[in-house]
Amino acid sequence: MPRAIGWLVLFLALALGGCGKKPVLPEAAQELTKGHRVVLLSATWCGYCDRLRADFNQAGIAFQEWDVEHSETGAALRSELGGGLTVPVTLIDHQAFYGYQPDTIIARARAGD
Repeated sequence: MPRAIGWLVLFLALALGGCGKKPVLPEAAQELTKGHRVVLLSATWCGYCDRLRADFNQAGIAFQEWDVEHSETGAALRSELGGGLTVPVTLIDHQAFYGYQPDTIIARARAGD
């Protein structure tokens, strides 16, 4: 039983650690996003990217989008963030949010308006 609890704790730590936000973007990523408060890193095959894009549009939030597979800037940002193939990645005020977290992301984007 203790072994099962240990595995559960490890699983939850990994799952929750991959979500959420990083406090500050690396300096090179900050330079790439200069002039854009909200940035969406996406891929054409990503359904959650489509949903988040629609959420931004419905909420009236201006954002810059770069495809991580078809844009040099998107690929460079993905490399700087070290997120692997994870999309969507949303950058707001130099913080990175990984995955589809519409309530958190929209609230954070609105907080700076």
